[in-house]
Amino acid sequence: MEDGSKFTCRTHSAASFVAVKAWTKTWKKIPVKVEEVKKYRPSGSESTTHEWDERHKVYFVKLLAFEITAAGKLYYKIGKAKIVPKRIHQFGPCIIEDVLDFEHQREAFEAEATLHKLFDHHRVHSTEIFTLNDSEALEIRNAFSRIRAGLESTVKYHIREA
Repeated sequence: MEDGSKFTCRTHSAASFVAVKAWTKTWKKIPVKVEEVKKYRPSGSESTTHEWDERHKVYFVKLLAFEITAAGKLYYKIGKAKIVPKRIHQFGPCIIEDVLDFEHQREAFEAEATLHKLFDHHRVHSTEIFTLNDSEALEIRNAFSRIRAGLESTVKYHIREA
C-alpha cells in the first residue's frame, strides 16, 4: 500500500490475476503494486513421504485461504480422497498436515467418520472444516498417529479419547 504496509489476498486457483487486479481497483485505497504468485502447489504435495497412488486416503490439511478467527484459531479440513493433492487443489492455499492410507474405501469412510465425530465440537456447522488452535491441531495429528499405529500392527484401528 502507499504507506508501505502489505495486504495479502489469497484466492482460489480459478480466480484469474486480471480479475483480482480489477477488483483491487474498486478499493478506495488502491495498492501500489499487485503481485501474482506464478505457480501454487499445495505444501507437501511434492513430498515423497506419501505415494499418491489410487488407494483411499484420509487427510488433514490446514486451510490458508481463511484469516485467523477472533479466538486465534485456524481453519483445517479432515476429508478423504484417492489423490490428495488433486483434491485439495480446490481449497486454494493449504498445508498437508497428515495423511492416512487405506486399502479399502470402507476403512477410509470409517476413519473419516470417527475423526469427524471425535472432534465434532470444533466443527464449523455441519462441514468437514474445523477451527483449531495449535494444541487442538496436535490432538488431531495424535489421533492420526493412533490410527496409523493400529493399521501398521494389522489390528483394527480405534481411537481413544486423550
